[in-house]
Amino acid sequence: MDEIEKDIIQLTDEEKKKRLEYETNPYYIKILIMHLEKDEDKVSMQDKLIEKYKEERYKEARYKIERYKIDIWCSLQSDDLKLELLETMENSDDLGTLFNKAKLIKAIQDDDKKILAMKQHIRNSTFRLEIMQTLQSNQKKIHNLFLITDDFDKKTLLEELKIETDEQRWEVAKAFKADNNKFIYIREMNEENREKSLELVTDNAVKKDIILTLSQEKRLEHIEAISANSFQYKEEIVDSVENDEIKKKYLEKAEDQEVITKVLMCIEDDTYKLEQIEELVEEESNRALVITSLKDDETKLRELNKLLDKDNQTIVKMSCQDTKVLRKNFLKRKRRYKQMGLDKEITIGIEIETEGERAEILRKLKYFLKAPGKPSRRWETKGEMSLSNKDGVEVVSPVLTDTKEDVEEIYMTCEMLKQVGQEANEKCGAHVHIGAEYLKSKQAYVNLLEMWGNTERIMYIISNEPESIPRGVTSTHAEPISYKFNRAIEEGKIELREEEDLEAFIPELQMVQDNRERGLNLLNINHEKIQLNFE
Repeated sequence: MDEIEKDIIQLTDEEKKKRLEYETNPYYIKILIMHLEKDEDKVSMQDKLIEKYKEERYKEARYKIERYKIDIWCSLQSDDLKLELLETMENSDDLGTLFNKAKLIKAIQDDDKKILAMKQHIRNSTFRLEIMQTLQSNQKKIHNLFLITDDFDKKTLLEELKIETDEQRWEVAKAFKADNNKFIYIREMNEENREKSLELVTDNAVKKDIILTLSQEKRLEHIEAISANSFQYKEEIVDSVENDEIKKKYLEKAEDQEVITKVLMCIEDDTYKLEQIEELVEEESNRALVITSLKDDETKLRELNKLLDKDNQTIVKMSCQDTKVLRKNFLKRKRRYKQMGLDKEITIGIEIETEGERAEILRKLKYFLKAPGKPSRRWETKGEMSLSNKDGVEVVSPVLTDTKEDVEEIYMTCEMLKQVGQEANEKCGAHVHIGAEYLKSKQAYVNLLEMWGNTERIMYIISNEPESIPRGVTSTHAEPISYKFNRAIEEGKIELREEEDLEAFIPELQMVQDNRERGLNLLNINHEKIQLNFE
């Protein structure tokens, strides 16, 4: 504030009016009018000044006075007069107009009148946020949160508020559009309200998250809230319940066959499973899954004889841990199984994608080729986004090395998939992970780049049938990459000859790659593996 402005403010109203008769500086005119005591004087003096400056020679000054008009209106004491003036403003969504309207509405002192004016004149979410931030009552901010259309703006408003009651949390959750934002407040409610809140959300993943916050006794009661096409979330809920008595109690009234099967599979008591399987499980494929969950291989094979479908029998055999049973059923006796010829220190992992009618039951099988006494030593089945949700399954190996046993597991896995009718079609690919800890120096990576550059074309040829055009997914999931490294070397982005710290060299390679959907994926090095993609 300059000295002139200070002097102006200290003048009496009569002195201010007198000075307005000769003052030509638009800013000082605004200050003089804003600091008049009576609202009617402010409005009348403003009108007189605008009339006075209609002459062409005052064109620039008149523009400035009109620009200051909103500041003068904001200084009025009467909320009703502000509302009247608001009605005279242009009805436009122009940002300048909206800015002025929002500025005037923020100057309204009464919260209810401010909210009403906002509803009538402002649709823009960001301007509504600014107005809501000026409300005096926190409860009214919460109660009217739904008036802000953008969830990010809602979160901004809530940052300054303390949400203390479940009633407030309910209102906040209800106001959000995105279910994941609702969940932030739902999870802080008491259990009874968390149960009720399932009606506020439609996203199955969020419903699952809410259910998992409930006590184990309540979780299975609400599992039906998850839709049938999101069975993986139902599986997570069942897996989270540790008490067998809770599971058995649920089975007394359960109707969903998929969930009944999963619950039976998770019960520890094999005797109970065998007693209930015929009564509760209708489809043979589901009965096969329950049989796979039995602990004893002999019992599995005995129960297997009750199954009529050959594929279901095969899936039960896949779940056995007895190496003799597995070798007998899934290793061809006359076939010669060659080792890969890798250094013993190299670790690998593979992912095999297939499609077929048995994909769903394979996904539910979860694990096979499980090593006794080694919980993490098993092959895993799961869904794959690039495949059909109904017919696709991806099989993931444990960490493998070039031993006779591990090589035979690869052959057996492929034979298992083949026996149940799974096939690798044009959508399917394979990933090979190589343990990055084997490459201990910059030179080792340089050697890898050179070797890959020399063999990349061959890799693509052997990954496709002779004389066939490479599948379309190659360009999206396994694009050739050696040309990118060659260009980076030519441009000096990768320096092969100079000494360099390995931790600094690897990010250079990853920067050049930039996308994990490449034939050679180095972005996983931070997870101690290198990935080869074959599509």
